[in-house]
Amino acid sequence: MDAWTRRRLRCFRLKQRKGGKSVAEFLRRLGIPPYEAARIGSSGKGWWRLSNSPPVKRALSNEWLSIQGLVSLALKYAEMRTKETAVYV
Repeated sequence: MDAWTRRRLRCFRLKQRKGGKSVAEFLRRLGIPPYEAARIGSSGKGWWRLSNSPPVKRALSNEWLSIQGLVSLALKYAEMRTKETAVYV
């Protein structure tokens, strides 16, 4: 569920940029080399498929998503489980 959420947010963020030039510029600002950014921006693939490409995953990494405010469901669940077991001990 956590991985699907991250991919969906990457897809949504790319889709917000609308056009290829805008996507390429956005990826370049996030540290992707210009030739890779241009290749992603000019791709005819859909947003969902592009959101799983390695350059997009590097640019919109899990760390970047957490800086943007995304809370990891897996980490939150693990935290709740440890609190729960500490109460019963």
